[in-house]
Amino acid sequence: MRYLLTFFIFINHLSYSQRNIIYVPDQYSKIQFAIDAASNGDIVQVRPGIYYENINLKGKDISLVSDHYFNLGYTQLIKDTIIDGGKKGTVIRIQSGEPSSALIWGFTIQNGLGTGTKDDYTSGGGININTHKNIDGLLPTGASSSPRISHCIFKNNDGGTGNGAAIHAYSKWKDYGISSPIISNCVFFENASPAVLIDEGVNGLFYNITMADNDTIGLEWKSTGVSNVQSSLVINNSIILDSLALIDSVSAKEIGINSSNGISFGNNYGKNNTNIDPLFCYREIREYSLHSLSPLVSGSEGVGALDVGCYTPKFDPIENLTILEDSKKQVFLSQYVNYANPGLLYVSAMASPTFSAKSLSSEIKTLVNNDTLTITPDTNWNGTSEIQVTMTDIGDQETSSFAVSVQEINDLPQSFEWVYPTTLDTVQISENNSFDWVTIKWTKSTDIDGNEVKYWFNLDDTYYVSLSDTTYDLSHSVLLANWYYDELSAREFTVTVSAIDSGEPVFVPINGGPQKLFVNRYQFLSTNDDLVPKNFKLYQNSPNPFNPNTHIRFDLPKNESISLMIYNVIGKEVAQINRNNLSAGSHVINWKGQNQYGDPLPSGLYIYRLVAGNKISTKKMLLLK
Repeated sequence: MRYLLTFFIFINHLSYSQRNIIYVPDQYSKIQFAIDAASNGDIVQVRPGIYYENINLKGKDISLVSDHYFNLGYTQLIKDTIIDGGKKGTVIRIQSGEPSSALIWGFTIQNGLGTGTKDDYTSGGGININTHKNIDGLLPTGASSSPRISHCIFKNNDGGTGNGAAIHAYSKWKDYGISSPIISNCVFFENASPAVLIDEGVNGLFYNITMADNDTIGLEWKSTGVSNVQSSLVINNSIILDSLALIDSVSAKEIGINSSNGISFGNNYGKNNTNIDPLFCYREIREYSLHSLSPLVSGSEGVGALDVGCYTPKFDPIENLTILEDSKKQVFLSQYVNYANPGLLYVSAMASPTFSAKSLSSEIKTLVNNDTLTITPDTNWNGTSEIQVTMTDIGDQETSSFAVSVQEINDLPQSFEWVYPTTLDTVQISENNSFDWVTIKWTKSTDIDGNEVKYWFNLDDTYYVSLSDTTYDLSHSVLLANWYYDELSAREFTVTVSAIDSGEPVFVPINGGPQKLFVNRYQFLSTNDDLVPKNFKLYQNSPNPFNPNTHIRFDLPKNESISLMIYNVIGKEVAQINRNNLSAGSHVINWKGQNQYGDPLPSGLYIYRLVAGNKISTKKMLLLK
């Protein structure tokens, strides 16, 4: 806002230290409480906040001001200090002969509702200036309410039928004199019609006013006729974009206004009037500062209530980002909006610019929702792309670019399915097929990174095999060796397969989870003479080749202690397993491909020798990793 009351401000600020100041809410929680406590000459200073009140100055010669009164450069304080009538009545009543030194400065006055007529103190929505009567009764002869109202915003007020929505001024002048309010540097918008009503018995002085986007009539003036030369309306250096209702133009001493409502005023209502577009910067968000190219601007000064110059926030650079492959990242763009000049009105409203974004690589998708940018790379894509984000404000737009690096990660093997066994499959084992096998099958799992996929076969969590193929020939002898319940002729085994790639030791289980394999050995038992072998025998290990586990099965015709020695290809013993006093029968030793110290052995050909008493048997096996 601009400050033409230079002399007034100078005098008031000189005497600032000499005047008593009452603070709201520091000393009083409500503005009315502070007014009630104030004496003539006091200042009631209101801190930023919303005050839901309907107040009355009660004829006192006081200054009701916001912090803006002492901080003229911070016009945001006007927006931040709100007196809200809550649609319960007039916001501020000045009806008891308040003198011309009474001041209201630096507020947003909103949601007032007038409920009466001009002969009633309840008419008018935002401010009612009335020298007819007040709550306490009639005024003394010659008393008039003539306050100064400066640097205020009036919005969303309703004066009631036929009354001024933002300001209604009326004087029963024959009894109480002419009221002479001065309204300067104020903005009126979104008020009911008429926004301002200057009724009879009022010498209204308006200068540096901006009035736009109210309902139909912005300003209505009802004079008392040509004979009443004391009743007048003066409007200087102001912008009025709403309709005017000037009942008696002859009594208007000077109306210097700008109007772009389509009515060509010319010089009908005074001097130097025009109806050209004022060229507001932010009318869409109800902020009416003038563009520097406005025809109403001369040098650094312009017409109306607000400063000259459009304000667009700066868009600070966005830092480069690194995200993982197959993930997404959100960026909150509003944190990069820099308000270099927060002194303008409605900065918080201008704090909501719109954003758009695009990636220079088609493999990265961008989505903007309000101020949130979501960056999503294509599945399995990695690399670097530039992102361009554009911030668009009513005044201008700015673009910020940054790089997004998508970091490669190891993708897990893809899902795969069982082929065999199914839930209905049963394996029959007899003496004739005890060295056969059952083929376990599954579909192939692939790795999109190109890594080799291996499979980890698991039988009852006791028998493990690492494989590259999608089949495994599970020996009947292995099933018999893992039969821990000699009295049972049939049982079920649990088999499962997991996929793993070379990039990361993470197992991907087969779809459907572990599968049950039903095995029946009744025919095998019926041909084996109570399970006692006739002869000493060492069987070929299974599986063979193996990695890392293999089962070594042997038969003992009588109770015996045994020693199993394992040699490498040059004849060096690498492992020895001893079992004392084993019972007659079939036995299995599970060897994990480790030496006697528990260290894994390398791939190669190995010889295993079983010694039981004076009996010896030797075979070969292949460890293949």
